[in-house]
Amino acid sequence: MKELSQPPFFPFQWQPDRYLWWWRASRVIQDYDMVGGFREVIDEFPFFSFLLGDLHPHMLAIPFSLLAIAVALNLYLGGFRGAINFFGARLHINIPGFLFSALVIGGLAFLNTWDILVGATLIVAAYIFWRANEDGWRWDRIEDLFLFALPLGIISIVLYFPFYFGFSSQAGGLLPQLHVSHSRNALMGHVGHTTVSHFWLFDLSVC
Repeated sequence: MKELSQPPFFPFQWQPDRYLWWWRASRVIQDYDMVGGFREVIDEFPFFSFLLGDLHPHMLAIPFSLLAIAVALNLYLGGFRGAINFFGARLHINIPGFLFSALVIGGLAFLNTWDILVGATLIVAAYIFWRANEDGWRWDRIEDLFLFALPLGIISIVLYFPFYFGFSSQAGGLLPQLHVSHSRNALMGHVGHTTVSHFWLFDLSVC
């Protein structure tokens, strides 16, 4: 944790003065670039944004995440029943249900990009499990997977195409990480992986 990877300063005090600041809960991860320079990692979470009053993407996406869960539950329970024919292949969902699912998934990508992984997985998995309940687990479920997921992904992008047309990301691609996180051993001159205690400390601070 920031400021806890160094020994405490003299004179010692009974009351902690380095890690009671609420802001630290959003900066508990330390990282380093390829030349060893310190890089601050922002790991904000929804309650932090509510406390701060910050309209952060991960907070704005909460209603759409809940909506994606509702769509998945509706699909699993047999909602949106119907049929769509794709070049001779049959998709077992009606057109309004398909377009609404694409709208929700596309909205997750628009609001908070990484949420699309969870939302799309839930909706597609719910559709496959519903088909399995209706027709059993067969090789046809693989066909259902591709027939549903691929058009769904394409339509979800088309519905938000104006956004993608002018979209610019801060992400710079994937780079190898040659340094490991400092642990308690760093105080003794060693470098090691994040300890279990630090991992749970981060999780508890987020909760």
